[in-house]
Amino acid sequence: GEAMPFTAHDTSRGEMAHWGPQFLPDGSHILFVVISNEEGKTGLHVTEFEDPSRRRQVLSDLTRFIYAEPGYLLFTRDGVLLAQRFDTEHLEVKGEPITIVSGVAESAFDPDWGRFSVSATGVVTWLSARAELQLEWIDRSGETLGTLGEPGDYGQVALSPDETRLAVEIRDISGRYDLWIMNVARGVASRVTDDPGDERDPVWSPDGQELVFANFSGGGDLMRKQLSAGGSASTLLGDSGPYISEFWTRDGNTLLFVTAGEERFLSALSLDGDESVERLTEDRPDFDEPQVSPDGRWLASVSTESGQWEVYVEPFRRRGERVRVSTSGGGQPKWRGDGKELFYLTLGGALAAVDVGEGVQGPEVGAPTTLISADVLRAVVAGQNTDDYAVSADGQRFLVKRAADEAGRQRIHVLLGWPSLLEESGTH
Repeated sequence: GEAMPFTAHDTSRGEMAHWGPQFLPDGSHILFVVISNEEGKTGLHVTEFEDPSRRRQVLSDLTRFIYAEPGYLLFTRDGVLLAQRFDTEHLEVKGEPITIVSGVAESAFDPDWGRFSVSATGVVTWLSARAELQLEWIDRSGETLGTLGEPGDYGQVALSPDETRLAVEIRDISGRYDLWIMNVARGVASRVTDDPGDERDPVWSPDGQELVFANFSGGGDLMRKQLSAGGSASTLLGDSGPYISEFWTRDGNTLLFVTAGEERFLSALSLDGDESVERLTEDRPDFDEPQVSPDGRWLASVSTESGQWEVYVEPFRRRGERVRVSTSGGGQPKWRGDGKELFYLTLGGALAAVDVGEGVQGPEVGAPTTLISADVLRAVVAGQNTDDYAVSADGQRFLVKRAADEAGRQRIHVLLGWPSLLEESGTH
């Protein structure tokens, strides 16, 4: 049959998304998460299946949960997996949450999005929190050339056009990211943003004098900041977001960004004075990471339209064929400085390369080759639609994130019979 909307966003409360629905045991009520750009409005809601307009908030500031017998909500706060009693008759939480386990990994994009799962038979699994990361330079064979900076909780990275500086996200103790600039020669980092926001996705201007980034605490506004002393940040694009900054064209006139709302599409923002916006693509499933080749001819991107993340290349602002580059999944495409070679990460964690040239109907793409296998690369990757590595213009060096020590590498843990912890705490 036809899929029909079940809930509707309350835009007066800044609602941007509803997700994670789960039926309660009575089959008549559903728990789900509301994401809002207004403070205090994001959280867990409960509604009636027969009348979804009858809903109310159960817990605030919660973005992921699992309901599990014997009647508990499981969720994370600051890397701690908690269980709190949920009264299914009165549809409300009871008492204080108890600790199940600490050291649970969190999403790179949300400090309360815990990476855990729970079964109906009392089994809990979780991914251990990642250790501190070290930025390392490697060559095309995977040999380590040196490290950059001190170990830290690094997010996405972006190398400046002249390769002398690195824009990098660094997460603070609250779980939010600020942007820093690291001197490549000295490994010393200086803060770029210092407000309580969550600044992500740094993009360099062609002359290396400015950064554009997304402020997700502001609902996903696009911000622009001069890097000279005393330079302040200004809003490039607000409202109707969230927007994700992606690529600044070499002529300096155009910024590519992705709108990540109910539809997901690529747009171009004019920076030559009029700040007009042109939509370049229609809605594509999970479309992300648009990267224009240095000669301006090709657009590389990722999408899940085939059922998994794959890398694609198509003519940029020209007619022509769109070609899938990866053969069995991939993401994070990066161009070599001459635009004749494209790098990407496979789903298995290897670094691959492929030749790209001009064909009759569009790009002529060669067969991908594995440059560095996953066990040699050992890169820490947040996802196929992030920027977890950087490549030099000559394509001979790669900057990757690795666990600072092998003992601290992430592992999946299993706990049997977690409800027994409730009896120990006296809350069962």
